[in-house]
Amino acid sequence: MTDPRSGDPPPHPAAPPPSPGPKLNGPAHEAVLAAAERPDHLVPGISSAAYWAKERWFNARTLAVVYRAGYADIRPQPWDQGPVTWNDTGRDLYLTPAGRVYAGWHTARPVGRRRIVIVSGVRAGSRAVSR
Repeated sequence: MTDPRSGDPPPHPAAPPPSPGPKLNGPAHEAVLAAAERPDHLVPGISSAAYWAKERWFNARTLAVVYRAGYADIRPQPWDQGPVTWNDTGRDLYLTPAGRVYAGWHTARPVGRRRIVIVSGVRAGSRAVSR
């Protein structure tokens, strides 16, 4: 215990873990969990590459629910003129930190941001070059 006369501030208790907001309805809940499973955290919609790759995707109403809940948002682009919203652009939605917390509370898988590194090319001196 610290002496109150020493001038040192008392230690702060550990911050409680963040809690998710209210549980979403069925399709929106599934959309957040599906995005958390993807390495890029994309919430797949009809305009995303997931649709054309025959992966699971969600309709615009479901995306709107996830967006309004604050669990997904668009990524800003360099050509944006000021703040833009999903309603303005219709771009792909990606999980926000709140969406990752929500998914972390409702799934056993780790849902932190993941970095994907793609390495291509052939090293000089390898067998593939010498053949």
